[in-house]
Amino acid sequence: MADKERAIAILQDEVQKHPDGYELYFDYNDKVDSRTVAEAFDEYSDMIQNAKQNGTEPDYTSFAAFLEDKIYEKWDLWQAIEDQTKSDFEYSRTPEEVAVVKEYLKEEGISLGEALDAEGFAGVSWSISDIFSEHHMNLMLATPNEQNEAMGSIPSMFYDVQELHDNLQGSTPEYQDKHFDNALSYLVHQQGYKMSQVAEVYFTGEPTTDTFLQSVVDELNEFPDYSMAELTALVTLDSDGLEVLDQIAKNEGTIELSENTMLGIYNEWQGTGSALEIDLKKPLVIPADMVRNVQIEGQKSDSVRGYTVNDVYGLVGSCWKGTVESTDKESGREQITADMKQNVGATLDIIELKAAEAEKGRDMDD
Repeated sequence: MADKERAIAILQDEVQKHPDGYELYFDYNDKVDSRTVAEAFDEYSDMIQNAKQNGTEPDYTSFAAFLEDKIYEKWDLWQAIEDQTKSDFEYSRTPEEVAVVKEYLKEEGISLGEALDAEGFAGVSWSISDIFSEHHMNLMLATPNEQNEAMGSIPSMFYDVQELHDNLQGSTPEYQDKHFDNALSYLVHQQGYKMSQVAEVYFTGEPTTDTFLQSVVDELNEFPDYSMAELTALVTLDSDGLEVLDQIAKNEGTIELSENTMLGIYNEWQGTGSALEIDLKKPLVIPADMVRNVQIEGQKSDSVRGYTVNDVYGLVGSCWKGTVESTDKESGREQITADMKQNVGATLDIIELKAAEAEKGRDMDD
């Protein structure tokens, strides 16, 4: 009995000496791979959507918590925690005290962790940030209208000016509005420009000194003639970015992409795109629900709808120098959407003017 009482006293003293418990240490090579992150994000997103459809609360309140549980199971962290508990306890106590406690554990048929827990032990703590390295992430952006249009809005926005003019002039105002409603148009207006300015440069074919406008026009000119396209941003994902993935999965809040983010027009389904060199003038602030798809380079190929950006381009790592973070800034979506709609008339005027010039030029040639 005396040894049992002493063992309990040792355990109680250990708990008091370590009110925050022990900390789980990882080897420097222990890092969460991109495949695990991508797989976890897909599972978490499905869980969130199913909960919304069923009107129930999801099992997890955050993606970080979900990922931690996935890592716990995949890495058998229960064993690592058990080993860490034994190691820290033996380091903290004298050999004689360790022997007393071991005998007590044997007689009671319990583990050291269970014995410490019974005395109020805080446990062995760890954080996903301890094992989360940086990953290359591609964010595919789209407006709701663009998704309803099967992602064909950007490549069909500008083409032969006379054919485009005839198509748009003979259509309804609703059709005209939808024609210019996509993530690229949204970006142009978010950056403080108008699509009519892009149209002016695009149809004249004359370079402009404005680097943003020129870069947008270059993206449009360099994009192959395919029926689908998406505005795609290349960013670095670190542990702080888990909150962003949480927002994307839940379609909530606002995110901000840094001014140095590499982005442009891409087609993940057919594996092609432009130079991805749109020159941002300021950070891109968007609602999280504008992220239509997320790619994490290195994820399993069967988890990707088509091709990742690096499958196609083979880029150097610095291309993902852009950052993405959660922000309290207002996205300004309502105003931007209103500006896009209001600018349709001016864009149509430019198309009409350029179509007339083209027709006049043909008449003179004849």
